[in-house]
Amino acid sequence: MTQSILLVDDNRVIRQVLRGMFEAIGFVCSESEDGEQAVAEAGRLKPELIVLDHSMPVINGLEAAPLLRKLLPHTPIIVHDVRESRICHSSSRRRGHGSGLKR
Repeated sequence: MTQSILLVDDNRVIRQVLRGMFEAIGFVCSESEDGEQAVAEAGRLKPELIVLDHSMPVINGLEAAPLLRKLLPHTPIIVHDVRESRICHSSSRRRGHGSGLKR
């Protein structure tokens, strides 16, 4: 069975890089540009993994993650950030997200 991932980042290039990495190892990827879009897509697609940017317009990653967790309580969420930020990583972990990842 093919595993699906929802890639959420407002930066198209980052989404393309992530898509290339995950598709190279057999995953099927869908994309969203912001947290609001991600919540709508996650409800429709029911991905097995969500990779979520910390800093986005409309709804940022830390705001979207609890909404996604409520919608898909067993789906792992990885929050990533372009900045070297221990605050983002710690905040993500405290809020119950599976992992925080610095780019």
